Amino acid sequence: MAVIPKTQKKLREAQFFLGWLFREDATTRLDKEDFDFYLSAFLTASRSARQILGKERPPGYEWSELWKEHLRPEESRLIDFMTHQRNMELHNHLGAEIREVIRTVPAAHAFPHSTLYSAYCDEGAQIDEKVHYVEFDGKLERSVDVCRRYLELLIRLVKEFDQIFP
Repeated sequence: MAVIPKTQKKLREAQFFLGWLFREDATTRLDKEDFDFYLSAFLTASRSARQILGKERPPGYEWSELWKEHLRPEESRLIDFMTHQRNMELHNHLGAEIREVIRTVPAAHAFPHSTLYSAYCDEGAQIDEKVHYVEFDGKLERSVDVCRRYLELLIRLVKEFDQIFP
């Protein structure tokens, strides 16, 4: 395995925040901003993983250009898109371009394992939940799904790096 401990730590950090994004994505607490905070941290950690790999690489190895040449077009667009999201979050101070959608779901869906549901909700009870979407490649997708694909791409980058520099 290549000696890139700081890159690997940043990937673990991105995985940590992705886990929290999944937990906070569909929330019934419509006033909560936790998803936004975890998204900012995920975007920062995942972008930092690529930047740190550039610093930990062996001299003369231009990892970024070589790697990007082998990406499928949609993967390259995903990298560019997520870099743009991170820049919107950190440099423009406007935040990532996320759409919050409020949808009404059965309360049993919102609280599948909760004793609160069985104790206090009628059979047909419904509740509102906030879900986060992003427009990528002309399609509206769940933000967590786009973030997951991006992290999988970064993990593949590090694995390929390890194969080149064992």
